[in-house]
Formats: sequence, structure tokens, C-alpha cells
Amino acid sequence: MRAQRSAASGFTHSVTSHTPDIGKQLCQVTEELNLKRRLQTMKCGTITGARLHQEAMSRSPRRFWAVFVTLTYAGIDDWSPKHISQYLTACRNYLRRRGVQFRYVWTCELQKRGAPHYHVIVWLPYGQKIPKPDASGWWPHGRSNIKKAEKPVGYIAKYASKGGTYEHEMPRGIRIHGTGGLDRRGAAERRWWLFPKWVRKHFPNIEDLGRAVGGGVVNRDTGEIAASPYRVVKIGGKIWITERILENGREQDQN
Repeated sequence: MRAQRSAASGFTHSVTSHTPDIGKQLCQVTEELNLKRRLQTMKCGTITGARLHQEAMSRSPRRFWAVFVTLTYAGIDDWSPKHISQYLTACRNYLRRRGVQFRYVWTCELQKRGAPHYHVIVWLPYGQKIPKPDASGWWPHGRSNIKKAEKPVGYIAKYASKGGTYEHEMPRGIRIHGTGGLDRRGAAERRWWLFPKWVRKHFPNIEDLGRAVGGGVVNRDTGEIAASPYRVVKIGGKIWITERILENGREQDQN
């Protein structure tokens, strides 16, 4: 095997005349790593969102309960990226008219037949209900089910953890999780947990972080910016990732 150096200093990849499919194999590995990372983010995001909602409800003077909603498609190819958003909008508008804040988390799962379906947890004031999605017309794409969620965090954790058992490919462009209705502090904590480890190490306290203009992560309260220890460059249709080498605060070429 011989190593080829790209036009950019510090980036290398390997090729060999005996393995003509090496590029295809590398692409497959990259896709698998991206899927694994995406599923880990889904699990972290949904479980953290559910936990934060439960903690907020425990501090509220009002009594709350949670319902577990399942949204299923009639056909395998009936999916559209706008369907889950349309359902959430209908639910939000219904509760807004009744003066109720819409608190929810949701996750997507693939059935064995290959069709995606959604699991949604909604937190409601005690005594408040929401209509069954298919009967109300909020979910005209198939069947739905709604029941009381005795252990909301456990419910959503169960389905988020099943993400790695997919037997079919997720539709391209599909969103696989979401959270809404958290207060500013709760939303900031959820974002903090979703950042890579190097970010949480640089900002060890739960702070309001965001993507910085030009790259890196910014603390929105203090303005402090943390530069990524990695750099990503696209060369010849390939994505290259390497660690930055810093000397005296300045990035150096990796020769």
C-alpha cells in the first residue's frame, strides 16, 4: 500500500491497486459512523429533554401528567418530512387556545416493514387532554394511539435506545428527534449536553452555548469563543478531518 498526500499539507489518504473498492469501503465506514453519531445524539437529546421537562413539572405548583402518542403510517412510502411538523403545529395551536404551554419530546423509529413512525410525549396540566391524532384529522396518514405515560423518561428512553437496531435505511432528509417547550435554562442545558466532549470540557459548567460565526463555539452570556481542536476540509470530493497543531496560539501546518 502506498500513501498519497493531498494538495493541502497535513492531509493524507491511502490507496492501493489491489483494493479498487477501498473508496467505496471508506464511504461505507463514514456513513456508518455518521449514523452512529446521529443515533447517539437522538438518544441524548430525547432523554435529556424528557428529564428536563419532568424536573420542571416537579417544581410547578400545578399538577401535571404526560401522554404517550404513537403516529403510524398506513403505507411504507407515505412518509414526508413535513408530517411530524404539521402534527406538532396542530397540537401546539390547540393547547395555545386553551392557555397551555406545549411541552413535548419526540423520536422516530423504523418498523420492521421499513416504515418510519413517531413516538411523542406531551406534558399537560392535570385534567387537560388532547384529541386522538387520526380521529381529529391531525394525523391523516395512518393510525395513531394515545395513552397515559406513567414513566415519561423511561418511555422515550426505550424507543430512543432502539435506534441502533434498524434493519432498513432511514428516508433521506428525515428528522429523528425533537424537543420543545423548555424554558431558556432548560434549552441551554439540553444544547450543552448535545455538544461534543471537547466543548463540554472547555465549558465545564452548563452554559448557554451556540455556534460561533466563522467556526467554533461561543458562550452567549460572556462572549468567550472556543476554537475546535479539529479542522475539516473538502478536497477532491473527499472530507478530511485532522487535529489542529497550535504553537504560541497560532495554528501550524502539519508537515
